[in-house]
Amino acid sequence: MTVFAYCRVSTVEQSSMLQEEAILKAYPEAVVRHEKKSGTTKAGRDVLNSMLAKLNTGDKLVVWKLDRLARNMSDLLEIVDFI
Repeated sequence: MTVFAYCRVSTVEQSSMLQEEAILKAYPEAVVRHEKKSGTTKAGRDVLNSMLAKLNTGDKLVVWKLDRLARNMSDLLEIVDFI
């Protein structure tokens, strides 16, 4: 089982370090990936799409807050269905 952690900020001026620190405190073994993209479009989130493609049965995907993963409930349900 692998724990994947997805950290996203919307602009290059922002830092995802707070997200990473919180996730690693709970999951020190997590494989952390960062992305600097707006959440308004899932198509442009290459890091997220790459992580989702690598998930296997039993793996975990963790995020600091759900709004870092999905922009709304419809987007979240689409991601969950993909997994």
